[in-house]
Amino acid sequence: MLVLDATDKSLQIVLDADVGANALEVVVSYWSVDTANQWTPKSYESAPATLAATTILAAPTAGAEVARVVENVWIFNADTAATNDIVIQMLHGAVVTRVRRIDTLPINGTAVLKRDGSVAEETV
Repeated sequence: MLVLDATDKSLQIVLDADVGANALEVVVSYWSVDTANQWTPKSYESAPATLAATTILAAPTAGAEVARVVENVWIFNADTAATNDIVIQMLHGAVVTRVRRIDTLPINGTAVLKRDGSVAEETV
């Protein structure tokens, strides 16, 4: 389970190369936990297209939100070519920790990083 429990802790995706025609489509489902220990389901969508590290889930906001607990990360390859070497990583301050690497995601392929750390892949 991935837990973002500091205001300088975020989740990123890194691609091995820029995408061709269409950015990847990424959805992160997570629980927002507040100071009263209320858990609220939320999601965040992004469209990474370059090899630069791209934030796919920002750190919890300062104040009432104390953590974000990641449930699943869906990655869909909407590009015109397969995408190789996708890395999901956690950034905590200046420290980068690789969480998971996906070797190849074919055209119209979907990879789901699950709460338990496993990855399910399918092609449509």
